[in-house]
Amino acid sequence: MGKRGGYNLNDCNFYILAVQMLDSSILQCTLKIASTGEDCMQYIMQKLEQQRNLYFGLKYKCSPTVYRWIDFRKPLKKQLMKHAYEFKLYFSVMFYVSNPELLSNSTERYCYYLQLKSDIITGRLFGPPEKSILCASYSLQAEFGDYDPLKQNEESLRNFTLLPLHMTKSAQILEGIVKQALHGHEQLKGMSQADAELAYIKEAKNFDGYGEEYFSGHDEEKAEIFLGYCLSGIVVKRIQSSPTSCALLISLKCPFPKLQTLGILNFEMERNQENNVQ
Repeated sequence: MGKRGGYNLNDCNFYILAVQMLDSSILQCTLKIASTGEDCMQYIMQKLEQQRNLYFGLKYKCSPTVYRWIDFRKPLKKQLMKHAYEFKLYFSVMFYVSNPELLSNSTERYCYYLQLKSDIITGRLFGPPEKSILCASYSLQAEFGDYDPLKQNEESLRNFTLLPLHMTKSAQILEGIVKQALHGHEQLKGMSQADAELAYIKEAKNFDGYGEEYFSGHDEEKAEIFLGYCLSGIVVKRIQSSPTSCALLISLKCPFPKLQTLGILNFEMERNQENNVQ
């Protein structure tokens, strides 16, 4: 008792930290008190049998609804003890690709696919209904292989989340949409599960919000804005009220070459957002 992986967990120099992976499983990481965020990521990469990490980061909650990225350079436990709402991390995509073909590693591609699937379902990525249905078909092919009417049908998929939540509010409409997704799945016969993951990613990268992350703030006139970054640079979204009281988002983009401190901006905006929440 009290030992794991050769470590004595009763030793005050070690602790166990839960990390939620993209498939919703929990990985228990055994770390030293002085371990940095990079040490934790290396532990995760070893468990995934990966030699490198190009796309992923670790998040924690600093409030029930606000996430913040771990700074890999700093001691992990100190960051969590000072800022975290809960003592838990979330393994997530941090750096997005413009060319999905770069995701040649099967584990990287699968994790990347799971991130985009989650983003589409929760509405973080938004696209036309027909594209969301097509992605649902690719998802079925990626996770089940070729269509089998005995295993993939409306009844068996009742508790399997495929589509954006905003498309599933009406049971009657949902039934028709699931039928379309199943029909699309049937047409994908012969496509490998790996190719289906890649096809899903290629469609998802054209959705609004792909590769973007925003932090709330205020401009010089105290008006609310959202400052974020995307593949092409920095994005500023301003909320303007029309005469009909509908909020309009106005986007401005600034290319990366004009900025030399993107990393600093990222963490400073996270700190400002956290301060607004507290």
